[in-house]
Amino acid sequence: MRSGVLLSANCRRSIFMRYRHCLLRKGVTQQMAWIPEPFAKVGKYLRIGESDGWLVDAVYSAKPEEYILKHRDEYRNAFRKYCWEVAQVAERLTLNQQVATSTVALPAIAGA
Repeated sequence: MRSGVLLSANCRRSIFMRYRHCLLRKGVTQQMAWIPEPFAKVGKYLRIGESDGWLVDAVYSAKPEEYILKHRDEYRNAFRKYCWEVAQVAERLTLNQQVATSTVALPAIAGA
């Protein structure tokens, strides 16, 4: 008899399954997602749900499945806050650009 503990397939999966935090892009849309580690390769195209064509743009930290399930709402809220802040900055830049490019009549210079 061998020493050691036999684990069921589900138990082994939950112990060893790791996910990578990835930046995905499809056209002009970007999305952060936790992807199983074997699929988290920069330059790889993925199908998520019914949607094909998500490009893995960047791969970040790896975490076990238990951690992701426990903290997924925190990550979702942080990404939404980040997107809102980016939108606010873009709006300010657009307003500044509109002001900078507006045409203003300058008085004529005498003798020119």
